[in-house]
Amino acid sequence: MSATSKCMLIYNLVCCCLWTVILFTSLQYVFNKEKYPITTFWSNYKNIITITQSLAIFEIFFTII
Repeated sequence: MSATSKCMLIYNLVCCCLWTVILFTSLQYVFNKEKYPITTFWSNYKNIITITQSLAIFEIFFTII
């Protein structure tokens, strides 16, 4: 396995883990809207959502290349 393949594997694993966290976080908000208003929800999870969106941009870029 070449170094590029290993790096892409690690990158894809990290992306999958982050997307899974975002999925469960979003489901938590959907099922508990009354307990978690959007203002507190966004401030608590803003960083992880932003990081995941940034990784999605890189994922599109790597797919094009």
